[in-house]
Amino acid sequence: MEKHSKRAKELVALGLLTAALSLCGALRPRDLHSQNSSALAFSWADAEKLEVLPKDDIFFTNNEAQFILQIPKTLPSDVQTELPNFPEGVTFNSSKKSDYITKEGNAGTEVDLWFTFRQTGNFAFSPLVIYVKGRRYVIKFKPVEVYENPRTINPRLIVVFDGGETITADAKKTPTLTLESNKAARFTVYLQYALQAQQYAWNIPKDSLFTEIKRYTEKNAPRKSSDFTTEKVPISYFEWTPFAAGTTSLPEIKMMVTAYSGRSVYLTTPECIVTIAPQKKDGLLKSGDEQGSVYAYAFTEDTTKNKEKQKSAYSPFDCAEIAKLRSQERRA
Repeated sequence: MEKHSKRAKELVALGLLTAALSLCGALRPRDLHSQNSSALAFSWADAEKLEVLPKDDIFFTNNEAQFILQIPKTLPSDVQTELPNFPEGVTFNSSKKSDYITKEGNAGTEVDLWFTFRQTGNFAFSPLVIYVKGRRYVIKFKPVEVYENPRTINPRLIVVFDGGETITADAKKTPTLTLESNKAARFTVYLQYALQAQQYAWNIPKDSLFTEIKRYTEKNAPRKSSDFTTEKVPISYFEWTPFAAGTTSLPEIKMMVTAYSGRSVYLTTPECIVTIAPQKKDGLLKSGDEQGSVYAYAFTEDTTKNKEKQKSAYSPFDCAEIAKLRSQERRA
């Protein structure tokens, strides 16, 4: 009798287990997802925190650019999007909705958008309109800056003086600069839009001193073509002391660099009209530096000798007194 009772209990337990497994099997992952997402309903407060973000920090022309919007507490089937009008030079390619799980373990919807930029510049899109279960929300795009494709962009040299004057080759008109003769001016040569400076040299400007003070070897380490940066990389620091007043150009620095396309490019310092003003005077010629004083001394009259000459000369009064004394000596 006890055996039959034990067997009956086992059958009941097995039946309950089978029923439980059947119930779990009837609940599909989508139903669980629905229960999870509906537990926390999407609200206006959630929408205010959202922004359509660029996937990458830097975008380039003629390359596909991706933007991402993650909407928590929603299912892809509950979300519809309404695209805005895009700025000139922007082409919309495609979009996609998919599931994603938040850090808190809640269900959400990810909206991916792909564009192509045909020109460089700063771009600010009109807001993206989304509908969650028929309710309308407006989500802003994060503005982005688009650069020339590294495979087509040209490297360039930039000269920055210690006083802040910056000389670039892509200026709309030839830049100008005024320096003082016999006075040292220091500047840094930067390389931009290139992987590395292979080698460089310079011609010593006429009627001047020109010295390389520092070479930034560690900054000029080789980089991969995928490591694009818009930052200016310092290459070398120079001191230039012009002696002759007049009009000249920047010291010619010649550099062979590796572009992002992999090709070697020959660069020179940017064109610039440099006016060398005469050294400021205050009585005697001021020496802007020791080198300048050497040249100034060669063309400056020795004032010490002049003073000695002035001291050795006699006035008419002195001459009369001397003649009177000599006359008295003769009579004596």
